[in-house]
Amino acid sequence: MSDHLVPIDNWYYVTFESHNDSFPDSTMSIRDHTLPPDQLVGAIFGVRGIIESNYPITSVTVAVYNDRGVEETGMTVYPNEYSYDIRNLDYDILFDILTPGKKTYVITATDAMATRGLEHEFWVNSR
Repeated sequence: MSDHLVPIDNWYYVTFESHNDSFPDSTMSIRDHTLPPDQLVGAIFGVRGIIESNYPITSVTVAVYNDRGVEETGMTVYPNEYSYDIRNLDYDILFDILTPGKKTYVITATDAMATRGLEHEFWVNSR
């Protein structure tokens, strides 16, 4: 999880300062995303969402962390595209292996001007 991210309308971000006014700010955003509900051990969840930017997206990470900040499942890709569908990571983010407890689902994306992310807490309960 990222302690340095600041919440802004559910899309957390840190913008790298540019001292060159000839470059516009990043417009990176996420739309049509799903957030995992509380669930039972062994349940599955479909990762969905489109990340778009006016700059090429250099990295996207989707991960789930336990309450100690340890990643239980996750994947990072380097698309170098202006749009990326995180559905492409659906088979790599294994919700059915999560252990019981409080979890944080994190989507983080970086382009040339900004790193932005979304964090969502949910619970995995024993059967």
